[in-house]
Amino acid sequence: MDANVYGLILVDRDKDIVVARLKERHDVLFYGCEVIRNELRDTRRGGYQGNLRMDLLRLYDQIVKKNYAVDISVHELASSYSKASSDMGINPDKMLSDFLIVACASLKNLDVLISNDTKSMAGAPVVAVYKIVNDIKKIRLPRFISYEQFKKEIT
Repeated sequence: MDANVYGLILVDRDKDIVVARLKERHDVLFYGCEVIRNELRDTRRGGYQGNLRMDLLRLYDQIVKKNYAVDISVHELASSYSKASSDMGINPDKMLSDFLIVACASLKNLDVLISNDTKSMAGAPVVAVYKIVNDIKKIRLPRFISYEQFKKEIT
């Protein structure tokens, strides 16, 4: 799950229902990546009642069952995404975190990656890059869905 989705859950009026359903469902497991946790840790305050950073980290710890480290294979696959993006005319600047998250999810053979970031991580041109690179390397690409789609699937 992309870091932005934790914020969406936090402000969702159905947050308690979503979190409760996640705890009930044994067929839905969340895996995290140190990149996501670090992004949440770097969150600044602003326009939120309470301690946003702590609430995001608490939510992450509450729903993530396993946190994956970013190893050399993840960096190598992310680098392939970056090069392929550049070769296809997509500016890979500021997308390293996205590439690392997708690379980690791909290499760990995760089924779904939840993201509402359709301008970069889950945008059609970039997803096409992931697919091309993963097909060449014979790595399965997770299915990208929005938080709203995910919420419908679990409730």
